[in-house]
Amino acid sequence: MADGNGILGRVVDDSSQVIGCLVQNDGTGNGIAGIFGLGHTLVKGNTVVGNPIGILMLGDYNTISFNTVTNSAGDGIFTGNNCLVTNNTSSSNGEEGIATGGFCTVSNNITDGNADDGIDVGADGLFDGSHSLVTNNSAHSNGDVGIEVQCASDVTNNKADSYNLISPPACRNTNNRP
Repeated sequence: MADGNGILGRVVDDSSQVIGCLVQNDGTGNGIAGIFGLGHTLVKGNTVVGNPIGILMLGDYNTISFNTVTNSAGDGIFTGNNCLVTNNTSSSNGEEGIATGGFCTVSNNITDGNADDGIDVGADGLFDGSHSLVTNNSAHSNGDVGIEVQCASDVTNNKADSYNLISPPACRNTNNRP
């Protein structure tokens, strides 16, 4: 378990792996993020609870899969461009459940009860979130939009309370439902 680490819980360099960890902030540490890394990183099968940001990957080409991230003060999961974010549960966070850059595949995630968007592909304009595939996700009871995506992207087979497709004519929007 990573706790009481002052600034960061688990810190990894480029081309690293974080697999099967419990990263829980009991109020004494992990001041920026539970798991922090750069690019080309695999983050898989972790439980991340109560950190300022759950999983923070500042670089590109990250794979974030099969994690449970809850009760972060900020975003649950944040990553850059050219990413794969799949089969995660990111709920009850203080900002976005999942925020990504562009050229990403965001699939099979559950993002419920976050204070801002459930899923934000484009991270509120920090990245060009276009050219992404957002599919088979569930996003309900979030404070703002269930799923927000910058187009041109493919947004298919999702279940969400609401959708915000930025420049929607350029998006392929099929079989999405409440």
